[in-house]
Amino acid sequence: MVEKRVGQYYNDNGSLNYTINGAKLPFPVNEAITIEPFNITNLFFNYTVKGSSYLRGTKFQLSLNNIADSRNIVGITPAVAATSAVHYAPNGGDFLNMLPGRSITLTITGGYAPRR
Repeated sequence: MVEKRVGQYYNDNGSLNYTINGAKLPFPVNEAITIEPFNITNLFFNYTVKGSSYLRGTKFQLSLNNIADSRNIVGITPAVAATSAVHYAPNGGDFLNMLPGRSITLTITGGYAPRR
């Protein structure tokens, strides 16, 4: 079982255009958007066939990801460009990146071991 906590971090917001000697120069707005901390829990079960069967060495792996089905925001792409006065203003058109929901995966890795 793995419990992972991701602490607070920040996204940049596009860039501001500054005019210096008649030339427009873009500068990114550093740490404009705060992303709140979140937790994610994954659970794994593994089994390898042993003994003297033909399937010796076959592995079964079952993983349950995001058990709590949390849907936290992990990134934001702003719809409105930054200005020198306001680096980020929440907008209904912002593109949100969220944690994927709960999932289950079964992986079977075949092994073949003929009798000796």
